[in-house]
Amino acid sequence: MSDPYPDIARNVTVLAVIPCPCCGRNNTLRMNSSNRAYFTCKWPTGDDGTICNEHHRYSRKRTDFHVKTYRQNELKMKGPEHATEEDTGTPAKRTGGVYDFYD
Repeated sequence: MSDPYPDIARNVTVLAVIPCPCCGRNNTLRMNSSNRAYFTCKWPTGDDGTICNEHHRYSRKRTDFHVKTYRQNELKMKGPEHATEEDTGTPAKRTGGVYDFYD
């Protein structure tokens, strides 16, 4: 069976940073080897140092949503003010199209 998410390293790639529903601290959302998103909160709580130990495994539908959001954030395009000409390194000219209306 082929890998549905070849660009995501299992247990390594951070799909999102989400707050823990129990203690409120930020946790990383990752994907396990069975292609499901998960998080486990290991932050200490209270004065005695007990671990929060809140954990959650997401459904395939919710995992697909988080992967889609992760990929959109990775592929965000920069505007024309960040572009440069290939040969000279000078800023790209914003002529033609919709940019004529903003000058």
